[in-house]
Amino acid sequence: MRTEPRTASRLPRALLALPPLLLAVLLAPLWAASQEQAASAAELEPSRSAARTSRQLVASAGRFHYADLEVDDALSDRLLERYLRVLDPQRVFLLASDVAGFEPLRTRLDDALINGELAPAFEVFERFQERRLARLDALLEAVAGDLEGMRFDLDEWIALDRSETPWAVTSAELDELWRKLLKNEVLELRMADRSVEESREVLQRRYEQQRHRAGQVRSTDVVALVLNAFT
Repeated sequence: MRTEPRTASRLPRALLALPPLLLAVLLAPLWAASQEQAASAAELEPSRSAARTSRQLVASAGRFHYADLEVDDALSDRLLERYLRVLDPQRVFLLASDVAGFEPLRTRLDDALINGELAPAFEVFERFQERRLARLDALLEAVAGDLEGMRFDLDEWIALDRSETPWAVTSAELDELWRKLLKNEVLELRMADRSVEESREVLQRRYEQQRHRAGQVRSTDVVALVLNAFT
């Protein structure tokens, strides 16, 4: 079972609803900035062009009455929920304490967007990125360990859909979840007639690729995620 969230950048529906010329004007600074913003998680920060785009998007969405948009605290609450769902849809990386730390944003994200202040959204992403990279590193370590000793005759189960499952309270809970997820992937490979070593090689390549992609995130990618959540 693969549970890594997809974070590919797509144009938000609110942007697509805008007139083409205005859309080009809004996005040109972001596209230009994307050529020079390859960064590690520690270096991610919103650019001035991104802040300007945020302000213009909110103003334009209201002007063109996109879905009767009301930029208020209710939108702020929905925005945070959507943003978390985009980042960690299966709730396998963030802890309940992480999400609790984001609670003040439920009434602040609307004002932040209006003012072009994307730092709060970047802080959420950086916590998610920290958890994701640490988890992928742990998976690579586990894959290099004792796969031969895995037992598949135990009475264990994992939920196929965790999107509505409460956030894990402790790191130990997520460790146990990921133990089962890894075991499930090994089982699938073994049932496909892969040897233990072949399974190890497949999983090592898989997690190394995921780790590499996660490390290539740009500031413009984070902005795209925020604007997608906005719609």
